[in-house]
Amino acid sequence: MPEYSGRHAPPEQGQGFWSFISSRIFWVNVLAALGAVLVLSLIALQLLRMYTGHNHYITVPDCQGLTLDQAVETLERRDLRVEVMDSLYDPALLPLSVMGQYPAEGAEVKEGRVIHLTVNKTRPQMVDVPVAEVLEKTLRSVQFNLQSKGFRIGELIYRPGVYDNQVVELRKGGTSRPLSRGAKLPKGATIDLVVTDGYGNSRIALPDFTGMSLQEAQFVLTANNLVEGSFVVDAGVDSVSARVYRQEPEAGEDIFVREGSMINLWLGDMPSETFP
Repeated sequence: MPEYSGRHAPPEQGQGFWSFISSRIFWVNVLAALGAVLVLSLIALQLLRMYTGHNHYITVPDCQGLTLDQAVETLERRDLRVEVMDSLYDPALLPLSVMGQYPAEGAEVKEGRVIHLTVNKTRPQMVDVPVAEVLEKTLRSVQFNLQSKGFRIGELIYRPGVYDNQVVELRKGGTSRPLSRGAKLPKGATIDLVVTDGYGNSRIALPDFTGMSLQEAQFVLTANNLVEGSFVVDAGVDSVSARVYRQEPEAGEDIFVREGSMINLWLGDMPSETFP
């Protein structure tokens, strides 16, 4: 085995590795690699932005009132897609016209975004009105029931009653005639609700309507929180000059009824001097 003289020491282990990483050539190669990675990353990011349309938005136009064909043409011209989300029926609008849209007019969206449209049907879808299910139920539960079947809640008409917020009658929106069991209305139709206001727990002295005209009797009923029942006017008698000659329940001393009670009246053409 050869021996080293004292003038030349043996080379230390790993001296070649540290010499390499401390050399200029190594660091030039490292910086070149990092530069190449950075350039490639910037190029990829720019391509991705171009592909996804970064910072490029389209303003959604107003399609409400347009026909479906017009709306599709308007949206596709702006590189947007169309999907009919729902269809309702409104007799005041043209068939297949746009009733609503999402996103709304003026929203900023990306190219290719789907715009959901609600379109007016050509004919109404008739739906059973759940009259039997909702009568004498609470207002909140009735509203939820009707809305879940596609109806709209219209006017709330309050009348005296024993309970508070109890639905006692359903009416087609804008009419005074109650809906009967088995009634059908177009989906989206408006239903007015007759609701009790809870005044019926108190009792009042029953007024004596004898001798009153129809108008006077109606005024007294309203003033006492009583409900109009049937008004029967004798045949051939002018309702303007007719006077009350009978009522049900009958009036009398110490006769009390609950607020919200229904009063029936009979009217005839009798001389006013016959009444007290």
